[in-house]
Amino acid sequence: WPWLLQLMISPTTVEQALRVAIPLSEVLWLISLPLALYAFERIIPNQRVALLAFVLYALGPNAIFLAIGYTEALFGLLSLLFLLSLYHADQPAMGKRSKFTFYSALLGVVILLNLTRPALTQSGFAVVFTLIGLYGVRRLIAPTSPKLYPRELILSGLITVGSGVGYGLYGLYCLHTTGDFLEPFHAQVEWGRTLAFRPWLLMFPRSLLFDLHGLYTAFLVFAVLGGLMFSLWRQRQVVTVRLPRQVW
Repeated sequence: WPWLLQLMISPTTVEQALRVAIPLSEVLWLISLPLALYAFERIIPNQRVALLAFVLYALGPNAIFLAIGYTEALFGLLSLLFLLSLYHADQPAMGKRSKFTFYSALLGVVILLNLTRPALTQSGFAVVFTLIGLYGVRRLIAPTSPKLYPRELILSGLITVGSGVGYGLYGLYCLHTTGDFLEPFHAQVEWGRTLAFRPWLLMFPRSLLFDLHGLYTAFLVFAVLGGLMFSLWRQRQVVTVRLPRQVW
């Protein structure tokens, strides 16, 4: 993000940088809107739900952060490209040449994501728990032969390697300028952010808005999925979940 600003202008103060950063982030956000609609329509089978996801992306409370002149707009645009690359690379019926193209695109986008924001820790946890979740679901469905497919392991490996390479470049820059390879993580300690397991935040949030988005929603989603998985295991039959007609 600072490199992009340097390409457009060589700011000497924060005020000069913001004069470019804020309009640039707004432009990137506007560019991401049609891409977001395209990505959601490809990934989500139900068109109404895809449209609802797009509206939440464009008009939700957190959309304000996509236009504040920081890295969120670029990270959001790259995240949409990541989702599309992941979607196309995960299609079973695809030629070797096309698959290699999307695998390469996926690796490149992951590297750029970790160059934009230090997401190495989050990426690592996401990969591990996704694989655990997939294995757990398949163990419930087919207890005798649960397995992870080769393409899933390849995609997980690409995401892990790309995250490591991207943050490696990021960390080397921090090492050269500050003497600390993990400076982004250590800097967050000054903001009261440290990597730790705090289950009590589910009941007593530090900041209601952000913890409601980041913790309560995930907790409710996993509670619903856990109930469905338990029902499948107990009853050994298909559980159908129907969407309400009124999408809101």
